[in-house]
Amino acid sequence: MLCDKALAVDPKFVYSLGNKAEAIFNDGDYISSLKYIDNALSIYPNNIQLLTLKATVYDNLHRYGEAPYLKLKVMSLKTGLSFIDTLIF
Repeated sequence: MLCDKALAVDPKFVYSLGNKAEAIFNDGDYISSLKYIDNALSIYPNNIQLLTLKATVYDNLHRYGEAPYLKLKVMSLKTGLSFIDTLIF
C-alpha cells in the first residue's frame, strides 16, 4: 500500500494516516482504523474528514454516545458556528 511507504518515511504524514485509516475501515477493522484516526487527529485536530470518519467508526462500533459530539464538531467547523449555535432545542 502506497500510504505504508509514505508512513515509513514520515509517520506523522496526516494525509497517509487518513488514507490508511480509511483503507482499514473499508476492510471492517474499525478498532485499528480508530488508532490511525486518533494519531492523525493528534496532529491535525480539526480535520473534518477525519472527524467524520471517526464518527462513522463509532457508529459502526455501536458507540452511539460518542458519535454525536463529533458530528456537532464537524457541523461547527463547516459552518463557523459554535457548538451552542449548532444545537437545536
